[in-house]
Amino acid sequence: MRVVFGVLAILLVLLLAGWLAPELADDPGYVLIRYRGWSLEASLLVFAMLLLVGYGVIRLLMYLVRIPRRTGQWLSEQKSLNAQQSLQQGLLELSEGEWKQAERLLSDAAKRGAAAGPAYLTAARAAQAMGDVEGRDRYLTLAAQSRHSDTAVAVTRAELLMEQGDWLSAKEILKRLRRRNPRQPHVLRLLTECYRQMGRWKSVRALLPRLRKSAGLSDTEYSRLEAETSAGLMQAATNARTLERLAKRAGKSLLREREVILAYGRRALALGSGTKAERRLRDYLDKNWDQEVLELYGALPGDDPKKRLAAAEAWLQKHPEDPLLLMTLGRLCLQAKLWGKARDYLESSIGFHPYPAAYVALAELAEENGENALALLCYRNALLLERGEETEPLPHRGEPVTPPPFPAEPEADFTERRTTRGVPVPEGKA
Repeated sequence: MRVVFGVLAILLVLLLAGWLAPELADDPGYVLIRYRGWSLEASLLVFAMLLLVGYGVIRLLMYLVRIPRRTGQWLSEQKSLNAQQSLQQGLLELSEGEWKQAERLLSDAAKRGAAAGPAYLTAARAAQAMGDVEGRDRYLTLAAQSRHSDTAVAVTRAELLMEQGDWLSAKEILKRLRRRNPRQPHVLRLLTECYRQMGRWKSVRALLPRLRKSAGLSDTEYSRLEAETSAGLMQAATNARTLERLAKRAGKSLLREREVILAYGRRALALGSGTKAERRLRDYLDKNWDQEVLELYGALPGDDPKKRLAAAEAWLQKHPEDPLLLMTLGRLCLQAKLWGKARDYLESSIGFHPYPAAYVALAELAEENGENALALLCYRNALLLERGEETEPLPHRGEPVTPPPFPAEPEADFTERRTTRGVPVPEGKA
């Protein structure tokens, strides 16, 4: 803009000079300046030229005086521009996984003053990606010294510790941050993740109400976390009473979640709590057919196996060829001492799909009936299945069972030598 004004001014002066030139040719005019004995006489044209020259000299001097300051500003702008370019390139290198190059560029950008705090924090991430823990801590310290937000530095430190698997140290940092600002959403999420990884499900449960209000979790995320927390608490239950209290607190909605009902069933089986657990697993299976839940249902102890058997046989209408259901029915018949029915179900299950557990149940039935050879064969088949090998065929009822031959012992490939007193001579000695 200044250049435009300058050009316009010159053009105006030239036009004015061209207009005045004919007039001044006839009468050049006269200018007299007197000051304390000094006088200056000149024609009007010369005086005008002197004014213009004086003005130009003054402008030149002013420009020369400003050169150092403008040079400093230009150098500062170039430094800032180079720092910004280093920062941008460092971020690109970081996103591409070039950790060493990213660390160098980000550190250089921070030293030049381009967003020093964020640059040092990002450099710390690059250092950790290379396994340089000392470098990471050094950059975090520099970020704190750059008068960057203490919260941002602490959050970054906690995130990097979590990436390293140091959940305990990260948890302590996040707890301090939460005391400062209980509603900070990101801190709440990170603290919850620490408690999850540490198995501190009671602490996770205590954070759930706050997470729902201020952490911005979607309904799906919240439901998943709530189910995982309930399952974790059930897995940690130390007695049947605590487990039932947790199941009541979870309610029907959570017990419809597969993760929760499996955790409940497994813990009930481990604690020997079968009656109430059997009812809850049966309610789940009535609405959601699941093989693992079905297997737990058949393994649970109960006071009335015939009642449980009748409930399970109702499922045969929808799943007549389900080998796991047939095995479960066989197990329930064993508990009810219905030997013939148990054998029918177990053999049918093996016919559709041989499970090692079905062979074990059939072996227990054979032992109960005194059929030791059949029991041995069934145990052998269960072991072969576990090892991924082919099983031996089961005989038809009434047929004798030939026990499988034991493998022959390998023949010794050396001749034992003894002394005259009968003491074995170690190999290699004369």
